[in-house]
Amino acid sequence: MNRHLWGLWLLILAVGFGHSFAIGQQAPTIPQAAITAANVQPYLDRIRQYVTYHAQRLAGDDAAAQSAAREALVNAALPQGSSEPGPAYLDAYARQLDEALLAIPNSASIRVRLNAAIVIARVAEAANNYRLADSAIRYMNDDSVPVALWAVKASEYILPHELNNPLMQANPKVLKAIQKAAAEKPAGPLIDAAYEALRLRILDGVDALTPAAVQAVLPVIHEIVDARIQRMISQAIELPEAEARAAFFLTNPRVWPGLNDQQKLRSVQLINNLIHIAVQRINANPEETVALVPLLQEIGKSLQVVGQNEGNTAISNAARDIAQIGDNTPVQQMIERSQAMQRALQATPAFSQLQPPPQLEPTSGGQAGSSGVVAGRLPQQ
Repeated sequence: MNRHLWGLWLLILAVGFGHSFAIGQQAPTIPQAAITAANVQPYLDRIRQYVTYHAQRLAGDDAAAQSAAREALVNAALPQGSSEPGPAYLDAYARQLDEALLAIPNSASIRVRLNAAIVIARVAEAANNYRLADSAIRYMNDDSVPVALWAVKASEYILPHELNNPLMQANPKVLKAIQKAAAEKPAGPLIDAAYEALRLRILDGVDALTPAAVQAVLPVIHEIVDARIQRMISQAIELPEAEARAAFFLTNPRVWPGLNDQQKLRSVQLINNLIHIAVQRINANPEETVALVPLLQEIGKSLQVVGQNEGNTAISNAARDIAQIGDNTPVQQMIERSQAMQRALQATPAFSQLQPPPQLEPTSGGQAGSSGVVAGRLPQQ
């Protein structure tokens, strides 16, 4: 056996898959009948062979073969012509894929791990079930931010199944993995994907916003927003408009009525703090205006919804003024509008316990800004 074949066999043994395929062997296929079958038991071996073959190629060293394998693994979960994959097939396919991608060693190259995470995300969206939870968690824990980002994207389609299953609610491992990834790898795109997952597909018309699910994600969203505010106190953050996703969810009419008084106060406190810190950062660092104005506009709209939910015209009007801030709005007007927002909220009995927002504090001899402030602490509710 030549050294190239030895290399292939060593790769297969290292990856640890249950099947192996020789070079030149025709790629396995999944019978068309399996895709729409109500009972996929007769086709399980063919599904396993297909997944194993392409997972081995995904874990190899050939970049072109990796890309082809990635697309093959994704395409098997997508509609083919007039054939729409049935739930039984998608369940079996995702289960086999989960096992195969978990078998890829942690020492695999970042290209391999990234391709695996992309497959998980795209198949999770197509399958819309819980079967890829373990591989999604494994790749959310990856040291690479791009790999973890794609796994967090996958969790958007897995998390609702976890939080709406009474058997999983006591130990929501996907939710915990999202929380951990956001805390340990707080890059802007990953935070944005985490918020999107935690919003429980609120824009997709999926019936996932059960009271239990909302109560599960709420403290995690609060925690991530709080951590982002703490970073904003001391430095510019990447993709600040991501917080608009959190504000939209917290104030949404499908969510807000289910929150208790303390949860509503906590949500409003965080949103108000975001407004004030964003305005302070613009005042100290005008170059951040373009990045922060979209955040102000969107969270202003969210607070308008709070005003509507509470039947409070003063909140709605003050929030409208925040939403109308633009790149050319004088910073003094921004400050005045943020202060008016604070007053309108505190004048409302439900939010009378609102705490003053945190402040940028200049270091001795320096101007407050991205490198001239020290971290404060967000008042806890």
